[in-house]
Amino acid sequence: MSRNPLRFLIVAAALGLLGACNDPEFRASNARHWVPLTQELIASMQEKGMHKEDPVLIRTYKQEAEFEVWKKDTSGRFALLKTFPMCRWSGQLGPKRKEGDRQAPEGYYAITPAQMNPNSNYHLSYDMGYPNAYDRAHGGTGSYLMVHGDCSSAGCYSMTDQQIEEIYALVREAHSGGQKAVQMEAFPFRFTPANLARHRLDPNMPFWRELKEGADRFEITKDEPKVGVCNGHYTFDRVARNGEAPGCGADSDPGLTKQVAAKQAEDNAKIAELVGKGTPAVKLAYDDGGQNPAFRFKTFETSRPEAIAEGPTVELFDAKGGLTKVAVRARGFDEDSIAAAVKDVGSPSTASTVVATSTPAQAKASPASVASAAASTGSNATAATTPSAPAAAGLTVIVANSSRSAGASSAVGRDTTPSTGAHATLAAFASPTEASAGQDGSFYQRILAKLPFPGSNDAQSQSIAASQDELDPQAPLPPVRPSNFSRDAKPGATSPQASVVPDVDLLSAHAIFAALHFSRGSSKTSPTTSTGLDHVEP
Repeated sequence: MSRNPLRFLIVAAALGLLGACNDPEFRASNARHWVPLTQELIASMQEKGMHKEDPVLIRTYKQEAEFEVWKKDTSGRFALLKTFPMCRWSGQLGPKRKEGDRQAPEGYYAITPAQMNPNSNYHLSYDMGYPNAYDRAHGGTGSYLMVHGDCSSAGCYSMTDQQIEEIYALVREAHSGGQKAVQMEAFPFRFTPANLARHRLDPNMPFWRELKEGADRFEITKDEPKVGVCNGHYTFDRVARNGEAPGCGADSDPGLTKQVAAKQAEDNAKIAELVGKGTPAVKLAYDDGGQNPAFRFKTFETSRPEAIAEGPTVELFDAKGGLTKVAVRARGFDEDSIAAAVKDVGSPSTASTVVATSTPAQAKASPASVASAAASTGSNATAATTPSAPAAAGLTVIVANSSRSAGASSAVGRDTTPSTGAHATLAAFASPTEASAGQDGSFYQRILAKLPFPGSNDAQSQSIAASQDELDPQAPLPPVRPSNFSRDAKPGATSPQASVVPDVDLLSAHAIFAALHFSRGSSKTSPTTSTGLDHVEP
């Protein structure tokens, strides 16, 4: 039968483009398989009492984007050999469930010699072994989920080529020394009380608690936990007897189990203390995964650089575990940026948005409406009305993230931190006929004079509703400055801000945005901070 060489090449090229982690061909070893250990690694092992053939164990953390290699030393216990900054991972925090979801797996995996691929399309790679017994028990689908080089991820953990050479060589040498399978513990984040407090209402928390038990066992013993699965749950250090299913046997080390329980109780006490101090319950929403801050100046050398231009969006949960519309974008992927965004999203000043609108029909016949959208846990959005002053046609004034005074009480049941005096945003709209040049200064002074910023003498007593009534609606607005529009605005058939400010068409209305970042706001929060100006149900 004749073959068409061109057709064969086209098919082969197509297979190579299916995805960053589609790396199925485990061909015969080549020279890359024998990439040597670096002198730096050899020196580090000698200093720590390790040999190249000693067993290794791998731990990864998505949120921190760190990849740890642990190795047994002369004591017979594992010690940290090296932490690699992770170049790229994709998806969100949480386990992989189905093929094509771009999720990098989380859980406990075993890497055997057969899973090593020296002929990877991404320099070097090994297959994590997804789906494992736990994943299969939950209907997980997908294959060839790898750790590889090339800084490109579509469901994998991706490193630089130099990093994967070091990791590959360490695993290879452990296999050569007799380790049948290298355990890889893939976690969403480090299981610190601070992280557990932040993520306490995430739907994945029951799963993460299972992972934490195995992590705690390792932390206590510095030995590899024996991982099993019983009835769809991870189990550890169980011994099956009398035909019991693997992972469903008796506890092989009751003493260790007591130590783990004591550690969990200690962690829970710290979590409760943090919650009591106001740590909000949040979800980190990534555009598509993240990377270690060490690579922040190499964004365009990775896959989907636009998805990692900024850090994750920190979204606020209410008391029932539902997501509110309150969200703050972290400036970066580092812990300081995420912590600052978590603090800002949980502050009363961020969770409160005030919108006052007066239309031509309302100007003389009805009062202006002032709505305070409180997307807090357990609080209700309220509306107040005030007598209206004569209003300019089509005037809308929006005050977002207006700070409360220091010590002001928060809504009942809220998980909040004291106000940090976050980023205020002003917006005003009117028809073009009301605008005249040269009025910017007086306009801003009139608006700013009415805002109850912390530190002002009468901040606590000021009323937003009364403030709106005192503004002079007949005064001209400053001219349009299109360059000051929010950079999050997306073009569409209607106004680019239609979803933010209903019934206001910026394409035909005279408008100005003034983004004011005050000194008490967090420098780690991205200027694209978003709270959502729609009415928010608790």
